[in-house]
Amino acid sequence: MSVTIEARLKPDYGGSLQEAIPVLRDWVTTNYGTLSLGQTLDGGDIMGTLAENIERLVVSDTSEGDALRGVATSTAKIRVHPYKYFKSPPQTVEIPMGNEAGDCCPTVLMHELPSVNFAATWDQLFFEPDIKPALLRFVTSILIFSDRGVSLDCVSWNRIILLHGGAGSGKTTLCRALAQKVAMRSFSKFNRTVLLEINTKTLLSRWFAESSKLVDALFNWIHTQTASAPDQFFCIMIDEVESLASSRRAAASANEPADAIRIVNSLLTSLDRLKCRRNVLILTTSNLLEVIDTAFLDRVDLCQHVAAPSLVATYSILLSCMQELIRCGIIIPENEEVCTLTSKKQPFRSCSSFPCRRRLNFGLFKRRLTYKGAFHEAVGVSTTKFSLSRIQASLYDYNMAHVFKTVRPDLPSSKLLAVAAQAKGLSGRALRRIPLLMHATSVEDESMGLSSALDAMRLVVEAEQKSARLAVVANKEVNSTI
Repeated sequence: MSVTIEARLKPDYGGSLQEAIPVLRDWVTTNYGTLSLGQTLDGGDIMGTLAENIERLVVSDTSEGDALRGVATSTAKIRVHPYKYFKSPPQTVEIPMGNEAGDCCPTVLMHELPSVNFAATWDQLFFEPDIKPALLRFVTSILIFSDRGVSLDCVSWNRIILLHGGAGSGKTTLCRALAQKVAMRSFSKFNRTVLLEINTKTLLSRWFAESSKLVDALFNWIHTQTASAPDQFFCIMIDEVESLASSRRAAASANEPADAIRIVNSLLTSLDRLKCRRNVLILTTSNLLEVIDTAFLDRVDLCQHVAAPSLVATYSILLSCMQELIRCGIIIPENEEVCTLTSKKQPFRSCSSFPCRRRLNFGLFKRRLTYKGAFHEAVGVSTTKFSLSRIQASLYDYNMAHVFKTVRPDLPSSKLLAVAAQAKGLSGRALRRIPLLMHATSVEDESMGLSSALDAMRLVVEAEQKSARLAVVANKEVNSTI
């Protein structure tokens, strides 16, 4: 078993990060018997100057362990990754070409990582449960193989990840978030981590045979940068890689210009040159996996499909949006009554929420909470006070919402779960747009109640689904006339 702890230090911390790792590891083992995923640790009693420079300690990963009981620190391998955020804005870098490429010039967008701009990106991405852990494990393996000096002649890897899926599924954002995670977890090994976002549009020239020269010039510059700074880590992101790596066989059969084939050849040669660099990770995305050249796909180490959001992911996305609007004061949760539980064997009641004719047996209610730990979280059996406001005015995660949907379909979480089921098929980008449309189409004031917001969200989802169906029908009609 292993536990990964991310320790965010203040930007002005000037001590050794390598020396901070054993200090933090020993402190965690001494002060905590168990650790759970997402748990925030209180580092206030760490001795020395390190305590004054810690901003946040959080358990970011656990390999095993019960969701309720956590992982025992006495038997787990504790990994600590200290890091600091940078606040510098991204910079556009133009690659010098001289007079060789006419009026074209390749450009890249450079981010210094870990960046405060991507601080919450990883946590706000919701996919199938195994996608993000699989990506992190793969990148960790690349770093370990590089550190141990594994021979590329014996074990071959090209340091290339390809994320493919439909438009709006979050592939590009996931690449940036993964680069951020790599920077946080390699901060003590590399002095600096840089994300280079390649602007593929600047590599396609209107002049014959110039596009391949632009690709060569760009990757020659990247090769020089990575070779001259071995203490820096470079994450290279190519969005919509099919524009550079389209199938050469299809291009030849369609009698397309030979320049399209030269671009692919230049890209493949450049990627082969970078595979020996231990400080390089190449992140690519594509909406059209079927049109990518087979030679490029053969070089991809991890090809990960990013599907449309499932019900769990859809609910989590909408939940995070609602929580953000509540935090900003745009949505105002309604206050509810507080009822008193006099005995565990007696039904509990509330003048507003549970009239006498709608008494709910406490034992039955407890048995319906089948999700592990849900009863203790929602009720708190050690107290005789039971706050219905926590259930009625709060938005729970998917597991809790799934439990309450049959017991209390009138709760905000139950209503939000119904909206999430209604939004099946919408992309992550479309789901993130729903709260804005909800506010724009239904509110007369700056703020709105939680119940009104959920009703408005349901109507917006209905309209979005109707628009999506009309678009599909129109596309089929266009295709039938061609």
